[in-house]
Amino acid sequence: MDKKFLRILFIAILGILWLASANYIVKLAGSAGLPGGARSDINESMSFLSDSSIDLALNSNKVESKAAYEGDFGNPFRSLNKKASARNPRYPFARKTEPVREKLIAKGILYKKKKPLAILEDIRGKTHIVARGDSIGNQQVDDIKDNSIVIKDHRGEYEIPVGE
Repeated sequence: MDKKFLRILFIAILGILWLASANYIVKLAGSAGLPGGARSDINESMSFLSDSSIDLALNSNKVESKAAYEGDFGNPFRSLNKKASARNPRYPFARKTEPVREKLIAKGILYKKKKPLAILEDIRGKTHIVARGDSIGNQQVDDIKDNSIVIKDHRGEYEIPVGE
């Protein structure tokens, strides 16, 4: 016999067993006198409660729960990756703020024996004379070409044309 047939046969047998057990439970419930019989059983089991004991239970001082949550109510969707949450443990999904790229203007290039120098001006008007590898703030001069200067920072490389 193939597996598909055996699977169908197994499911059919389970269905028959389920129906037989459900039928048996219904017959037991009928002999117990449900739904009226169940109510009488409940009434009999609660007969030991008097009006005074019910009033005492309702008017008694409430017992406070001894269980308390101690800890901060953190984000339940936080990353379990320790490297990701190490940035800011309070806000693990917050984007890391990157430093602003300061605008530089290439004023010119000085050619010195095998070591060209770039003349750069920042937005405050301060002039910087830099060589390859020098830094201005969080930006580094990567290369000095004939008509442009290549700057590298946290976002990558970009080129500043001379005179613009």
